[in-house]
Amino acid sequence: MNERLGVRTLELHASDSVLSIRTDSPTEFRQQVTVTLPAGSSFPNLLGHDELVLQRALTCHSTTIASGVLQDRKLVGRFRQRYDYRDLPNVGEHFVIDASGRFEAVLA
Repeated sequence: MNERLGVRTLELHASDSVLSIRTDSPTEFRQQVTVTLPAGSSFPNLLGHDELVLQRALTCHSTTIASGVLQDRKLVGRFRQRYDYRDLPNVGEHFVIDASGRFEAVLA
């Protein structure tokens, strides 16, 4: 979904200058992106297999928050991502998709 929104990679930022090793106080990373897909763009159909072609522009605000700790040269933890689509016809003011899971990044 990120790739369709023009976000091929996530670039999250932390306010801390060091990575935590304490599971009770993980380092938190954040990214917020707002993207407007123009009318005529294709979009994944969450209810089926075919692509949807947008009849009008669609704005999506994406927020990603990841919390992790350093363990054996790996940053491990959990992430949450929210897609908030604005002004969808026949849906209402907002259509929200929440995703979450675990991540692991090997540090070089």
